[in-house]
Amino acid sequence: MSDAPPLPPPKPVSRTATPTTAAAPAAPPPPPPTSLVPSEPFVPSFLHDKPLSDLHTLLSSPPLLDSLFTATHPTSHSTTSALTTALTSNAAHAAHLSALETALIAQRAAVQQKLVAARALEGKWREKEQEMYVALNAFSSPALYARMVAAVEEAERESDVVAEAMVEGAAGGDVEAWVRGYREGRKKVGLRRERVGRWDEGRVGGWR
Repeated sequence: MSDAPPLPPPKPVSRTATPTTAAAPAAPPPPPPTSLVPSEPFVPSFLHDKPLSDLHTLLSSPPLLDSLFTATHPTSHSTTSALTTALTSNAAHAAHLSALETALIAQRAAVQQKLVAARALEGKWREKEQEMYVALNAFSSPALYARMVAAVEEAERESDVVAEAMVEGAAGGDVEAWVRGYREGRKKVGLRRERVGRWDEGRVGGWR
């Protein structure tokens, strides 16, 4: 029999899966853009040995400073190019706006003329409309009704004239002709009264 110690029990297996790889580190932020302006003030080399009086004269003259910047500064070319591009674009936009203004003025004048013409036509139409209503007034419902009533009164007067003529003996011996004329007159009166009555009762289509 061997005197060696017994082997240790096996290590328990975990039920939780262990990630094989660690999460990737976040990417570093991009470096800030480098400025076109140097970190140190730019001084042209030929100014290093100039006396202070000349430097004071230069600093007190903005036109000289502008000329010095344009001639010697490293960013002068890019700045001038960008400024030239912007000025060219502004000039093009100004020309376009000027053309639009001219077209707008012409269009406004044309519209104004058409508006004046339209108002003149509107005035003429109102005059014609008034004339139309005056002409149609004779065929309106009140006018037609008044004419019907007047026609009844006229037929009554004609019938009365025929009757008075017979009473006074003006018709002579032709009694049959008088009777026939009187009947025709009374028939006309009856028909016209019937029309007025239908109108009053609302039995005339298209007029009430």
